[in-house]
Amino acid sequence: FKQKTAYEIKECDWSSDVCSSDLEIVFNSSEKLDKLNKIIYTPLMVRLRRELYDKKGLILINAALIAELDMSYLSNNHVVLVTADKLSQKRRLEEKGLTPEQINTRLASQYSTEEKRKNLEQEINTNKQGKLWVVDNSDNSDSKIIENVFDSIIEELKVK
Repeated sequence: FKQKTAYEIKECDWSSDVCSSDLEIVFNSSEKLDKLNKIIYTPLMVRLRRELYDKKGLILINAALIAELDMSYLSNNHVVLVTADKLSQKRRLEEKGLTPEQINTRLASQYSTEEKRKNLEQEINTNKQGKLWVVDNSDNSDSKIIENVFDSIIEELKVK
């Protein structure tokens, strides 16, 4: 992890999506996906804690499974939920070379936006702290929304 200033973070390309057809084996089986998540959880958390140690200021963690694995506590339940419509998701996966069958399997293995939102809001309510921001990153969405949400986060968390 490279510590960045708020300006550097704001200027990053948020449209990229990490995805590999090599992971096909786990996306075809919820059992195998759960097993993989359990295997990587501890080493991932150790690495994350080491990287975050003694850091100050605004820290963004790109964690696609934060809602699914109940990990919003890592950010005091301050979470940006990035969404995209099915057409945009499918087009992006096609660009990565996935077949229509692989795309459908991959999307079916993931929580829906509604499920993620529900989990995150539940954590915020249970812990009585945090905030959920939602960013629509669909192909036809307003590119200014990311900047607006970022500005809202800076203001809400009083980051300088």
